[in-house]
This record gives sequence, C-alpha cells and structure tokens, in this order.
Amino acid sequence: MAPPLSQGAMEQLSKALHADLGLFLSSDRWRDLARQFNGLAKSHGFQDLSLCLRWLLTEIPAPKRLDIMARHFTIGETYFFRDREVFSLLEKQILPDCSRNSADISGGAIRIWSAGCSSGEEPYTMAIVAAEARRKGLASPVQIIASDINEEALEKAKRGVYRDWSFRNPPAGYTTPWFTAVGQNQSQIAAEIRSAVAFQRINLKAAHYPPPLDQMESLDVIFCRNVLMYFDQPQRDAIVRRFVQRLKPNGWLLVAPCEIPFIHHSKLRAEKVAGVSLFRAGPPEGTLSSSVQSLWPLSVAAGKPASLFLPTLPVSPASDSTPVSTQRMAEEGDELNGEEQWHALVAELDGGREVSKQAIEALAGLAKEWVEKGVYPRAEKSYRLLMAADKLNPDHYYRLAMLLLEGEQMLEGEKLLKKVLFLEPDHLLAHVQLAALSRRPQEVQRHVRNALALLAPLSADMELPDADGLNVATVRASLQHMKGGEHV
Repeated sequence: MAPPLSQGAMEQLSKALHADLGLFLSSDRWRDLARQFNGLAKSHGFQDLSLCLRWLLTEIPAPKRLDIMARHFTIGETYFFRDREVFSLLEKQILPDCSRNSADISGGAIRIWSAGCSSGEEPYTMAIVAAEARRKGLASPVQIIASDINEEALEKAKRGVYRDWSFRNPPAGYTTPWFTAVGQNQSQIAAEIRSAVAFQRINLKAAHYPPPLDQMESLDVIFCRNVLMYFDQPQRDAIVRRFVQRLKPNGWLLVAPCEIPFIHHSKLRAEKVAGVSLFRAGPPEGTLSSSVQSLWPLSVAAGKPASLFLPTLPVSPASDSTPVSTQRMAEEGDELNGEEQWHALVAELDGGREVSKQAIEALAGLAKEWVEKGVYPRAEKSYRLLMAADKLNPDHYYRLAMLLLEGEQMLEGEKLLKKVLFLEPDHLLAHVQLAALSRRPQEVQRHVRNALALLAPLSADMELPDADGLNVATVRASLQHMKGGEHV
C-alpha cells in the first residue's frame, strides 16, 4: 500500500484546488480529500502518491489539470425533483411571474440558469416543469442553460440516460410522458426535454463567463443549490456578485437552505415564498405579493429595508398631549388600534421615568408587528427604547441587530449580537449569525463550535424558535459547511 500524502502535500493539494476551482477544503475534510486523491492516482496508474501529486501540479498543462481535478473532486449527488416544493414553486409562481414580466418588457423567453448542474437532473426537471406549464397555458417559451465544471458529468447529462435511482422521488404522473426505458433499470429523457437544455462547461470561479452568460441583466432565474457551500466566503461573495449582475430586476435566485446565511449582497432581498427561502434581485417598484414574507430573522442577507418599498402605515398627529395610559390599553384591548398604542407606549418609554413591565411587553409585541408589516423605522425606534428601558433582556438587542442587518448596517448589527452573547452566552441564533458575519476564521470557528454544541441535544426535526421555520438539521448543516465539515 502506498504511503499517504504528508500534511505538507495535503496543504499543497488543498491550495491547488482552491486556486483552480475555488473549492475550500479545510483540514477537517482532508480524510475525504485523501480518499478522492487515491482514486485519482489509481485511475492514472500511479502507485506513489507523491509522484502523482507532482505530476498533477507541475507536469501537465493547466487545462488538463483543471479537467482532472473537476472529475475527481467535484462530485454531485442529485436526482430528479429533488426538493419538490422548489419545483412546485417554479411551476405555480416563478414561471407565471416571469412570463408576465417578459410580456411587459419584451415579449421574450424566460431564461433560467442551472449553475452547478452536475449530471443534469436539476435542469431536466426544470424543463419537464416548463413543458407541463406550457401545456397548461404558460405563454412564454422557456430557455434553460445548465453549467458545470465537470466535463464527465456534462457528457452524462447530454446523453440523458439515468438509472432508476435518479427517479426516486418524482411527483405522480411526471415521469411517464418524459422518459423511455432503454435497458435494465435505465431510462432516457425524451428528445423534447433534452433539446430544451443547453449545457456548457463553466468554472464559477472565473471572473468572466462565456456567451450567453456574459450578458448583464439577461436571466430571470438562477438555480445554484448545494454548490456555494464548497467555496470559501470571498469566493461565494464574488460568485453571488456575478449572479446579481446577470439577473433581471426582480429576478429569482434559489440556493440550498443551508446556504442562505452565506448570501450577502445589497441588491438582493431575502424572501420566503410558499415555504421556500430564496432571494430576489431588487428592490422593485411597488409592493410585495401578499404571499411573500421576509426571511426573518435568520437570514443575514444585506437587502434594502423593506420599508423602502412597502407602504408604511400613516402616522396620525397627536390630538391630545396626554398619552393613552397603559392601564387604559389593558382595559380596552383591541378597541385601541396599533397606531394609538404605539404612540402611547413610545411616549411612556421615552419619558425618562420608571416603566412598567406591562408597557415593555406591549411595545415588544407592537415592534414585532411593525417588522412583519415592513415598517422598519418604527420597529427600530421601538427596540431602541426597549433596550434603554429593559437593559438586561437580550431579546431586544437580538431583534434590533437583525433589523439593522436587513438594512445593511452591518457593523452596529454585529456589535449588538456580541452584546446579546454578553447577556446570554448560550444564545444559539446569535452564535449562528456571528458565524455567518465574521470574517476572521478563528471567530467563525468559535461561534460554529458553540452553536453546534447548543444544537447537539436537540432533535434534528425540531423547528427553532424565531428562525423562520428552519429546523435543527438545516441549521446544523449550514454550520458544518461553515466549519468545513460534513453534514451531520
């Protein structure tokens, strides 16, 4: 048996993968990296791993090295209709929305990019969904571009022949019209679907993409799921920046749930539509659909504050200098509307005198309502008053931090999250957010370790409070990728 690569050799290999492919593989993942490299050496006839590494890094042309690395170190596990709710959203909301916009703007086709498509199951699923939507009356044609760095995976995708395992989770009725059995446990995609997808080899790390992906604001939808997790944060930021340049105004960007915390861009806003967390290029003119909710509070995407494009509630001028008392609000309940309650509570907390627990709880409730309605200035003022009146309650600091992060006030948001941990060292979501925000590797690792330790005793399917429906398994997976480890 050949001796394993030394630590220094593993560092060389890891740096080469980062330089050529942008992949970030920390020392926690070197066992898997060594296993993959052993397969590479065997496939090229090397028994001495050190000689194979020297050959790979110094003795072959760069294009060939890139091809070999992509084939052996980028492995995509995928299947048709993976995450059904995403493709249900594509059919029922995204395609109709894009069709209306295309008709309004140019009457052109809907253009979708599947970035990091692996062996093609995802873009072919899109093509099937689009074909079904066209049968049901979708007006616009749909053009799908699919890309990957792995040439071998792309060749398999172009052939369109898959084993039954790739069809393990299709919705009822979707496979029969679009697949033909071609051998034992194998089926081929219908020619109509194969012709709807154009495959290209693209390295997402590259600064420039080939036509037609060199065109700015040309895409309606970008799928890049379970791809960004393999890059480090600077590479993710660069890739997302290029995505944003290519999305049309109000275009759609879909990533994996565990990749949501990685997305930071001022021209993307985080939303949750029909239960799917995603990003839209924006902000748009007008108002958001009633089916859309802000990703609150776990997403740290730096979008414009929603109050810039959501109608704010009118502020009624005070007709009486005497504020409505907390006692009166308790007695009359819903008879007083949110406007009057808010003005009364602000006056009470801003008066410099001792404040009742009842008033604090009432203003905290209203502050949450302002956030849900997108009235961010009132929510911010409420939380600042709450912090002053109830100084030891970490919840006020956390909620204001999330509000500021949504409005791109990153430095103050990060400072507030650190105050949260000063008041409550075991605040799980503060550790998660700081792990995503921190740029110092040591800080990232510290927050990841703390968050994973807090998650350890919890059930994987348990929904976390104040995390927009995300469960323990999803957050744990995100943290593991920040750490550079595996899903657990």
